[in-house]
Order: sequence, then structure tokens, then C-alpha cells
Amino acid sequence: MTVLVTCSAKKMPALIEGISKMGGIPIPFPTIEIRDIENKAALDSALVSLSQYAWIIFTSAYGVGFFAKRLRALSVQWPASATPKICAIGPATAAEVREFGLKLELMPKNFVAEGVVEALAEYHGGLRALAGRRILIPRALEAREILPEALLEAGALVDAIPCYQTVRPTPDRALLRQITQKAPDLILFASSSSVHSLIDTLGDDEAKRILK
Repeated sequence: MTVLVTCSAKKMPALIEGISKMGGIPIPFPTIEIRDIENKAALDSALVSLSQYAWIIFTSAYGVGFFAKRLRALSVQWPASATPKICAIGPATAAEVREFGLKLELMPKNFVAEGVVEALAEYHGGLRALAGRRILIPRALEAREILPEALLEAGALVDAIPCYQTVRPTPDRALLRQITQKAPDLILFASSSSVHSLIDTLGDDEAKRILK
């Protein structure tokens, strides 16, 4: 079985290795590149005011990395208070939190934005307990709005601040010809941005044909 693997270069080796061990034939197709953002004013303002936040919610391992990198660049000391608490969306993100020496307080059972909402509601005995509390979400420049919208609806004060961006790399023309001539048996998407990037790369009509 051929498996088209769409993700960033960082995630690619582990996915290729795992698919190969299961007998699949991986076709690496990097669809996104992770880059720093140019304007860090909003991020810097949040970093020097960390003690004001009840929670920091990381929705990707990349978010943790760029957050911690900027934290160190500004020589900001982590608050000595009990807050902010840290929530990570899944195991890879949680591992990155611990890698940078930060304490993880919460990880949802379901590793999606909706799972974070459920976990916070369970932790506090209801999401309304977050009303009036400030929450920081360091994330990609373009990201789903489900999490911040749910928290805002509950009355929380949410700062969803970009700390990195995803861009589409230059496609491999030979690989494009390969997958358009013979569609893969399976396509693995590692993120929603990978879906958008593949469609943008192939074009709407060709993407629909292959995805069908």
C-alpha cells in the first residue's frame, strides 16, 4: 500500500519509519514549512505579563518551541506564583513542554481543540469557572478558532497570539507527476494546514480527483 505522507519536515522521519515498519510504502510529501513570525510585539507583551494568565494552552509542539525560544531570548523568568497553569493538546506537545522544563498541569483525553475545552470544563467543574480569567494560546498565524471561541463564550479573556507560521514549500514537480498519474492508496494528513496546503499545491480539481 502506498501512503502519501503530508506534514512538515520535522514530523516526516518518524512517520516514514512507522509506515515502513507496518509494510507500507511511504511517499514523503512535505506540505508545510514552519517559520518564525516577523512581528513579535503581541507575543513579547504576553511573555512579560505571564503572571496575569490563569492558563497557557499549547495546541502544538511547534507552539511550545517558538514560545520557549522567545521566552529565553527576552530573558523572562517564569512566575513564582501558582499560575499560569499549562495545558497541552496531546502527548507530543506535552513532551515538548517537559523538554523545556515547564510543568504540565493538564492534557485532554481527545487530542483536539474540542478535547481541550472538555478537559478544562472537567478540571474546573464547568467552563463558566473561567469567566474573567485570562488565558494565553500561543499558536500558528492561521489556526482553528474553536478553542478561543468556546473560551470567550464562557467569559474567559483570551489572547490567541501567533508565535509561528506555516508556509507552503516549493513542490517537487516529479513527485507531483507521480501522484497525479497514480493516486496513492492512502493519504496521511498530520494537520489541517497540511490539507489546505495539498489542495493549494494540486489545485481544486486535481485534489478532489485524488481525494476521491
